Amino acid sequence: MPRFLILVAVLIHCFLFAQNSRKAEIKFEKTTYDFGTIKETEGIVECVFNFSNLGNAPLIIQKVQASCGCTTPSWNKDTIMPGKTGVIKAGFNSKNRPGAFNKTITVVTNTNPGVQVLTIMGVVVPMPTTIEDELPEKNGAIRLLSRSINMGTVLTDKPITKEFAIYNDSDSIIVFQDSMHLPPHIHVMVEPDSIKPKTKAKLIITYDGMKKGDFGFVNDFVSLYTNEPNPIKNLNVYATIEEYFPVLTAQELLRAPRARFAKKENYLGRIGDSAPVTSSFLITNIGKKNLIIRKTKPSCPCVTAEADKNLLKPGESTNIKVIFDPKGKEGLNIKTVTVFSNDPSNPVQMLTIKADIFK
Repeated sequence: MPRFLILVAVLIHCFLFAQNSRKAEIKFEKTTYDFGTIKETEGIVECVFNFSNLGNAPLIIQKVQASCGCTTPSWNKDTIMPGKTGVIKAGFNSKNRPGAFNKTITVVTNTNPGVQVLTIMGVVVPMPTTIEDELPEKNGAIRLLSRSINMGTVLTDKPITKEFAIYNDSDSIIVFQDSMHLPPHIHVMVEPDSIKPKTKAKLIITYDGMKKGDFGFVNDFVSLYTNEPNPIKNLNVYATIEEYFPVLTAQELLRAPRARFAKKENYLGRIGDSAPVTSSFLITNIGKKNLIIRKTKPSCPCVTAEADKNLLKPGESTNIKVIFDPKGKEGLNIKTVTVFSNDPSNPVQMLTIKADIFK
């Protein structure tokens, strides 16, 4: 009996050893595919990664995941038996992706290690663009990107200058006149001011945020004049103006003004739409220097906001009174008021009012 039990134990051990030694092994012919140079107009291009199961157990592809939505992998979901081969396909969409690319595909299997990384790469040549693509807005015979000119963020320390491309889409020379209708804080130049047919020029705009005397999102209308039959070129120039603060040391920040609101949100409850509702926000200067409330800017013409006083000495408080006119509105309404101050740590703060309006 002891000999029999020993024999059984040896057989079980051999069986388990044989089972444990059975493993799948994946081997790719190559793990990197270089598409070389492809055109953006080609759209989706495909490549194939061939692999073999060099192990002695069935191979299972559990998951294949691309690093980018522009890459779409596909594979045979069947089990790959020992000695057999399989493929993983990868499709890359070159549309709207000019330039060099390097993407990865992660393959998860029942092998050890269980993760293989494949790479696709190449360079996408951008599709040729027409002047209509580049400068789609046409104003008379002049082409430009848009009639709305974005100057971006403008600080109050100094003017900024930006250049914008314009194009003479006619067969005649277009001359920009010296006379222009401009606000004082905007200066415009066209270089050259005489544009030959089918050529570009530069629209050069200089914006002085200090002269504008406002904060937050602002816009202005400017008018330029040419020698065309319809000479007026109306443009909308907009910017976001923020106060300039020099870099301050930790000690300077401790001595600076600081604006603190008791709360930044007021819920007005359920209200009718017949009469304006007033609420207020308490603001305190907890800093060491005078706090100046530069501007209160509502998000909607239905809201007005005004501080009881705009200069607060250290330790002083005041209320910002907000009046909301619900006329013509219904349901949940959320409006904001942006408060600009000379607090260098927090120069822009937003207040919110909410109301449920019933008719």
